[in-house]
Amino acid sequence: MKKLIHPDYDFQIDLSDGNATALFFDRADEYRHYVAELISQHEGNDGDFILSEDNNELSIASNMNIIADLFNIHLDDKRILSKLQTMLKAYVSEDMFQKTQDMISAIEMYAEEIASSFQYQMRPSPIDSASLLKLLGLQPEYDYQDDREQILEYMNVFHDICGVGIFVILNGFSAYNYDEIGMIVDDSSRHGHSILFIEGNSASSYQKIPNGIDKIVVDSDGAVIY
Repeated sequence: MKKLIHPDYDFQIDLSDGNATALFFDRADEYRHYVAELISQHEGNDGDFILSEDNNELSIASNMNIIADLFNIHLDDKRILSKLQTMLKAYVSEDMFQKTQDMISAIEMYAEEIASSFQYQMRPSPIDSASLLKLLGLQPEYDYQDDREQILEYMNVFHDICGVGIFVILNGFSAYNYDEIGMIVDDSSRHGHSILFIEGNSASSYQKIPNGIDKIVVDSDGAVIY
């Protein structure tokens, strides 16, 4: 079981594959404190959150993705693109080795011909698989119709390519309605990644939540309600 705990709070969050939890804070300052520290640890700083699986501590920075701005989700995230480039380099250097070498040789011959025939003295730069990929300008292509499908595509791609299976969504209940939240949770469950919704100063939001979501409420007195 994957779980997230903090010594200041008397609850643990189940982040096992496919699980979803909604954490509500009635006090805005409590929400800010919790989220700020979690983001800080996600950025690699020290903190008191502990993410673990079967009593083995996991890196929050490596195993979690925090979606803080639902209106600014980019599938060209540098972490996705960097991982794709690494995968592409391995692919063209191994699975397509001979074709890659033939292409590099052809481009080098073309560059030599240009350099030798141009009116000014020129020297071509050496070409390898990395520079060939840069020249080709390959970009990932995605298929989504609206912002609801975009977040699903983003989480699925990030999970599949970067190997990150825990997603923290801030104020998702303010951006999506009951049915949309249910759709996000169902899709995530099917694809095996877990979701933690964190909501601040929103006591009215937790009156009704879709089935399949664990609910934790930290009320204005600091008491925990399940």
